[in-house]
Amino acid sequence: MALSMDISPSNHCMAFGDEHSGISVYSQAGNTEPVFNLFPRETEFADHLLSYPHMGIDDPMAIYSSIPLPHLPPGETSYASDNWPARFAKEVYRPLPIIDPLVLNQ
Repeated sequence: MALSMDISPSNHCMAFGDEHSGISVYSQAGNTEPVFNLFPRETEFADHLLSYPHMGIDDPMAIYSSIPLPHLPPGETSYASDNWPARFAKEVYRPLPIIDPLVLNQ
């Protein structure tokens, strides 16, 4: 299995490293002296995206405020969700469940 790969700066050959510390070099036919990168740099990878726990949309105990809002781009002052039409915005009252009087008396 190939674990690493490098291409020469001249694009005349490719080298593959395997799990047994072997290197396989492939080059163009007739090219006996391929050129390799003598000053390699570490590969730069993109930052990992933050992942959040899975929450069901119909879960009444989901805590959506635990997911932060993204930063607004320069010049913006509100999110798209701040301008919902009235037919989509509905305030809902969640009454507290009735607490057993025995619990309150203790």
